[in-house]
Amino acid sequence: MNLIKILSKIPYFKNQIAKVAFEIKYIDPDDAAKMKYSFTTSDGKKWYTYIKPDLIPIVRWNEIETRVMEMTSRVNRETLLEFSKTCEAAAEKKDFLTVARLMGELRERMEMLYDPHALIRIVCAMYVREDQTKSDKIWNEELEEGKFKVIKKDLESGALAFFLIERDLKNVMTFSDTSNGDFQIFEKSILKNQIKQTEVFDKMLQRLRGEITKQG
Repeated sequence: MNLIKILSKIPYFKNQIAKVAFEIKYIDPDDAAKMKYSFTTSDGKKWYTYIKPDLIPIVRWNEIETRVMEMTSRVNRETLLEFSKTCEAAAEKKDFLTVARLMGELRERMEMLYDPHALIRIVCAMYVREDQTKSDKIWNEELEEGKFKVIKKDLESGALAFFLIERDLKNVMTFSDTSNGDFQIFEKSILKNQIKQTEVFDKMLQRLRGEITKQG
């Protein structure tokens, strides 16, 4: 009989052993009822998920639902805002050729499989980083933006394997038009391709807006 088995027969040590096991599996006793460890990102931070989808705070559900709609419509709110500003700037200059070009580019954007940035933001809303376990009901835009950059980098590089988040993602996307059988579209090479297409579009918007502004 090993030492742990011997100590476990003593009430005090039995409780201490159970407490340590509880804290290893979860974050701490206070959060153990709702979260469990999921993965560690390349920056060394631990990330946790809720043991059931209905434990996800409403502020996170709101973000998830919004981003699912953006992902399936192939354009996220940040890109759409930049698009509208660029169109508005071109219209003010009576540069209707540029407006027409932008409309054509947006139509092509709608042919993408999905908006990868929206997908990554869904992942960020689903998971709680170790430094926000006590404030998971509060939406901190700056903190979430930092999470986005890390998850994006790790998914692109393969440091974060998609299979680690696939099951949790299926739980929150059952109300979208992406069926469980279609999750191969999030495979690393396809995801990187979608990210590349998205960023080419975003850079085009920034460049056009800069050119319009220089027209005086």
